Amino acid sequence: MIEEIITQEANKKEKKKDSRFKVYFRESIGFLFWPYLFIKILVFDIDVFIINEYVPFLKWMISYKFFILIAVITIYWLVFGNKELAKTISVILFYPFILIFWRIPVIFFKRKRRYAHIYFN
Repeated sequence: MIEEIITQEANKKEKKKDSRFKVYFRESIGFLFWPYLFIKILVFDIDVFIINEYVPFLKWMISYKFFILIAVITIYWLVFGNKELAKTISVILFYPFILIFWRIPVIFFKRKRRYAHIYFN
């Protein structure tokens, strides 16, 4: 009996929501990743252009950008753990679907609910 209560309390603590900072961080990375990918694949190397135009002293980073990316992901993984890394990667990869099927409908329905008295009276 006591073990069940302790287990239930532990499960309640595990189900905590993510902080707003984490959610906004994931959303902003997803929001920036997809336009970057689109421009990088279809238009030109935007990262090389930005480094050459604005910070030319960091040209050496262009050669090592893959290793820098792997290092950043590894540090993120070590600091936050497996679950947080999985959440972040999934939000980044599926951000267009999240935007189309969740964020935009939520905004639409909130706006519709705000003006519901106009529509239904």
